[in-house]
Amino acid sequence: MSDMIALHRLAASRGDGLHPKLLDLLAHREALIEGNPGIVEINATQSGPNPTGAVPDFLPGNVVGFRPKPTVAASQPKASLK
Repeated sequence: MSDMIALHRLAASRGDGLHPKLLDLLAHREALIEGNPGIVEINATQSGPNPTGAVPDFLPGNVVGFRPKPTVAASQPKASLK
């Protein structure tokens, strides 16, 4: 079950909740993911300007994983153009 649907159920018990169209969209998405083994949900959480998501251990054969770009260390001083 989606976290948003669980939150909706909690809020609905108190007389609030998600808009019905959004609830239908989330329920349809969840049914689509559960009903199709070719769809893999990758939970990517945004954490700053360059997020890195948690990739599952197994990805289907047609999914290509890319390595993240190496970052330049912030401690290196930048050269002056003077």
